[in-house]
Formats: sequence, C-alpha cells, structure tokens
Amino acid sequence: MEDYREQVKDIMEKIISDNPQLNKGSLENFRQELQNKMIARLNCPEFMKVVTDKVEARLEQCGWSDEIRMECNRLIRQRGIENISDTTELVRDLTPFARSKVPTELKKELVAMLKDALQKELEGTKLNPK
Repeated sequence: MEDYREQVKDIMEKIISDNPQLNKGSLENFRQELQNKMIARLNCPEFMKVVTDKVEARLEQCGWSDEIRMECNRLIRQRGIENISDTTELVRDLTPFARSKVPTELKKELVAMLKDALQKELEGTKLNPK
C-alpha cells in the first residue's frame, strides 16, 4: 500500500515541477487539490474496478496466483492443518512472499495508470496552466 502512495507522491511532484509557472502561493493549493482529486479517483468504484480487473487478469496470466496457492499449501503442510485456527497469521506470513512475486512490469503498468489518472485530473484542475 505504501509503495503506490510513494509513487503517487513522486508523480505529483513531477507534474508540479513540470509546471514552473505556478507561483508558490498557488502551489500548495494546487498540490492539495490534485491530491484530493487523486484520492477521489482512487475511491471511485468504476476506476478501481478497471484497475482491479486488470491486476487480477495480469496476475493470473503470469502465474502469480498459482505460485501463491502453492506457497499457501506449502505453509499449511509445514505447520499442519490442525495448527491453523486463524487465517490472519497465515495471511500475514504469506503477504511478503506474495508482494515479492508481483512482476515488475505489472508494477510499472500500475504506476503508468496512476500517472495517467493524475494527468487527467491535472487537465481538469482550474490551476492547470495549459
């Protein structure tokens, strides 16, 4: 979760640095407005459905889902099914492995989608200098 937030912050800073005509007084307002719009976009069910569908399809295509299932089964065998009463611990232990297996190319695609969404929000922002 924090990874994408850092990416969004970096993208916002790049957009801001590409628009030097913004004066310091309007810069903070611009940054806040852009951030609010991006949060609204991320909370938009339609946008998130597109992102989620794309991610799920790509993870399935690249075999990530199968790898995670196999690792989950391995952890269950290692601990013994009778010793797993709560899935919270299993998920906690599986999460770092799962994150490490997300393909770099998919991460880049997600960053590009966020950048595109930010750019679209910038185009609709009243502080847009273009």
